[in-house]
Amino acid sequence: MRSEIGKLSLSQTFSERDSLNESIVREIDKASDPWGIKVLRYEIKNITPSRKVIHTLEKQMEAERSKRAEITLANAEKAAMINLSEGERQEAINLSEGEKQRRINEAKGTAQEIAIVARAKAEGMELVSAALAKDGGNEAMNMQLKEQFIAQVGKILGEADVSVVPAELAKIEGFFEGMEQVTSAVTANSAKGVR
Repeated sequence: MRSEIGKLSLSQTFSERDSLNESIVREIDKASDPWGIKVLRYEIKNITPSRKVIHTLEKQMEAERSKRAEITLANAEKAAMINLSEGERQEAINLSEGEKQRRINEAKGTAQEIAIVARAKAEGMELVSAALAKDGGNEAMNMQLKEQFIAQVGKILGEADVSVVPAELAKIEGFFEGMEQVTSAVTANSAKGVR
């Protein structure tokens, strides 16, 4: 019995009581066989270790619990760090994809805007070209340009702290004479039925 128990640690002795009983039955049966005795059963009922062994076992169990707790905490911390880094990675990818899509959308919008403005300018130029080809078209264009020039000069003079007057406007008499000529030319063309 001592040789069998000596093969096991104390904790195994408690946990493997059935297999220990079977091993002891076999060994006793071998020893008693020459005498004609057959041993069928052997049972270890109580194992009473010394106080020192009990104290050692308690420390061992406490150390094992502490070790398992540290492993569990380390695994939890590792999993948390992995989840956090994966979350940050996914956030960076999402932000990057969003920024990329925003730039694509802005570029498409700008391209469409340029195309629309270009078409409108082309159509406007065609209309101006067609209007200039008609009788009185040049005179009408000159009149339009002069009106725009006067409006822009008036706007500049109204907003500016310093008055800037073009040299042609300084000669007011010449300006009004030129306007009279334009007006009479337009009126003459209008009387002829040309616009």
